[in-house]
Amino acid sequence: MEHELETAVSPPALAPAAFSGGAPLTPLLGALSPARVIALQRTVGNRAVSALLQRDGTQPTPASGPGDFGVSGGVPTGAGTATASPGANNMVTAKSAKVTIDGEAWLQKDKTIGSAYFGVIQNLTRSDRAAQYRHGGDPSGEIVAEPHSAEANKWDAAIDPKAGPKGEMQAQTFAPFYWQPNSIEDRNDESDKVKPTRLGTAWDQPEFSLPVQNGPGRLTAFKGQDVFKTGLAVKKDGAVWMLTGNQWTVSWDIPVDAGLNGAGKAVQNQQIQDLLKDGPDPSLKDWSLAPGAGSAFEGFSTQAEAMKRTPSELLKWIFAAKQHDQVSYQNICAALDAKNPNFSVAIACASTDVTFGSDVLSASIKRNGALVKTEGGIRLNNGESHTVNASWADVVGSAAGLTPGMAVTVELYVGGESAQATATFAFPFSGSQQLKPASGDYGVTLSL
Repeated sequence: MEHELETAVSPPALAPAAFSGGAPLTPLLGALSPARVIALQRTVGNRAVSALLQRDGTQPTPASGPGDFGVSGGVPTGAGTATASPGANNMVTAKSAKVTIDGEAWLQKDKTIGSAYFGVIQNLTRSDRAAQYRHGGDPSGEIVAEPHSAEANKWDAAIDPKAGPKGEMQAQTFAPFYWQPNSIEDRNDESDKVKPTRLGTAWDQPEFSLPVQNGPGRLTAFKGQDVFKTGLAVKKDGAVWMLTGNQWTVSWDIPVDAGLNGAGKAVQNQQIQDLLKDGPDPSLKDWSLAPGAGSAFEGFSTQAEAMKRTPSELLKWIFAAKQHDQVSYQNICAALDAKNPNFSVAIACASTDVTFGSDVLSASIKRNGALVKTEGGIRLNNGESHTVNASWADVVGSAAGLTPGMAVTVELYVGGESAQATATFAFPFSGSQQLKPASGDYGVTLSL
């Protein structure tokens, strides 16, 4: 939404005396538009016009940073507390207090912008939305389940930016703005405070819903928090200048009574001092509410709860818990180390390398290239199989040392090291592969 500059028109003819001392031209320059100044430069030269502009001091210069704007407001404000309430279809909804943000901005003296956007930029910095289900709905009963849904560092927008193209509704915003932005133009300057550009009343009220029941458990409490970074900003072409910044937090710690109601805490807000370092990130493009956004995992308040799950289940949730819920992560790690699960490598012979009799094999298990275990003297004929076992402590060491890039490698050797085949199993260390050392054919399956 850019306005074109005024069409350049040649200035009126000026006598040479007008340029000798500069004084006669100064009042005229103050009245000229940028386009007319450009035309004047073509007539008398850049140096002459630049010198006169410096003495005159009235020609506006293009805005180039946040210091070229005045701003007021921009502080997220919420009244009340987070609540829980029953909904349709046996669901319970946790809802934040309504948060509003308003403000206005204007150009500083002797600055020009042409036309740009002014609006709210909001990031979902981190989110962990969870609930506890206790046996029979007893607030002190056994925890049956603690489902989590979490995500981080996403562009937050109130309206689906793709709704318009999908024919659902008129799209009302676009990255990086949370709410439909207004325009800021040259007329919105500090000399005309009756015409600052105002944001309006953008608002947010995060909420989520979960079922009343989860197996034998009933929802007895919501848990977690959402953290947002919000600020007012001006966007001119590819440049975005943050003018304000605040971090506000919604706590989802809400006890849920027998009637499926509850009250939690008020929204917490704090000003961001260093906008360049800690303010909202206008480069984020992934929408926080896009279908499939976020990571689902099961949380555990104690190690004993985590011990009830299989190693494969715990591995499925460990990295999401590490990013979003340190208590659950620590309990998952402790449970995995205590279980010390067995790494089982099943080697099945489909056809041997030798023409008659059995192959003689050796098998090595490695973690990220480091040797963990070797077993030799394995004799297999067609249709036969053998299992090599290694402990969790031997293969992994400690669950706290796990990384998403960790892999377990199985190497097979038939008749010496000259006939080798390798199968690599990336985290979470399970699956089957077919190997062909020399002319043999072997299936290798890794499981926990």
